[in-house]
Amino acid sequence: FASLAFVRSADAMLLFRAAGGIHPCVAEMRETQYACKGNPHGQANRECNFAVCYTAHLARKRCGHIETGSGASTATFDEDLDKLAEFHGIHCKDGGQGGKGRRNARFDCKGEFFTQFAAAYPSSAEASGLNDCLANASH
Repeated sequence: FASLAFVRSADAMLLFRAAGGIHPCVAEMRETQYACKGNPHGQANRECNFAVCYTAHLARKRCGHIETGSGASTATFDEDLDKLAEFHGIHCKDGGQGGKGRRNARFDCKGEFFTQFAAAYPSSAEASGLNDCLANASH
């Protein structure tokens, strides 16, 4: 079922990006929100945790000031990301071994999960360096 969710989200994001020239930071936020969609308050699956604590977190410096809110919202990338983390109870800091937060897997990208994540969320995978990590891991 997990791979089916990745396929559905990849198709949705391709259609979303094809709909018009959205800012890359907005695309990354939408991918992060989509990765967390369906997770109830206080809970996050692996896909949501990785999107919030790794791909989106790495975009903070570049995207923090960009408005990513939809409709009448004028929320910035940082504000939207903080809301997602708070809503789902995600703690990105203290993610080392034995820590209580989510581990940053930047240089540990081997495995099917990372390949599927990159396919499902291409903007986030490219901007975060995950695609480079995957390319180097295959050598």
